[in-house]
Amino acid sequence: MGQDNSSSRSEQPGKRSKKWHKQPQSSKSSKGSKKAQQNTPQKEATFYHVYHAVYYPNSANTNFLFVEKGHDGGDAHQITGSDAVRHYEAIESQRPDVMCPNFNKMTWLGTVEKENYTRFGYLCEQIPPPRKEGTVWMNSYEGEPMKSTEQWTEAVIKLLVADRILDP
Repeated sequence: MGQDNSSSRSEQPGKRSKKWHKQPQSSKSSKGSKKAQQNTPQKEATFYHVYHAVYYPNSANTNFLFVEKGHDGGDAHQITGSDAVRHYEAIESQRPDVMCPNFNKMTWLGTVEKENYTRFGYLCEQIPPPRKEGTVWMNSYEGEPMKSTEQWTEAVIKLLVADRILDP
């Protein structure tokens, strides 16, 4: 579905860059033109990069979506809680490969336009988290019991792509 990068650091895909390219420098080098180029503001990107991240906080893996909003971090869209009491949350976070000591991998999924980011969070809320009552898993997706954060993350990705919020 995306680019798999199992190293401790994930690289930015070449599809789009964070900033618009700098204006080409002329062959004539003068102090005035260099100063003008330094003071020319670069246009800000209109999208965020979206990743499927996995880490191992204990014996089980944890899957979530990470939306990179800058070089230092972004938002983690994840399921938290125990089997019986789980809920969705979006929290401000550092990059998973920096903050998680048991980080495993990040897979680039695509981009979300900044203007659609509120809808991104709304759609994440529409997929109920896996929840267990006794020995029975209560929530399902596409007819199958949802038992893990991986299944929740995959269901959210499908919904985001189908709604054209995530551009792979």
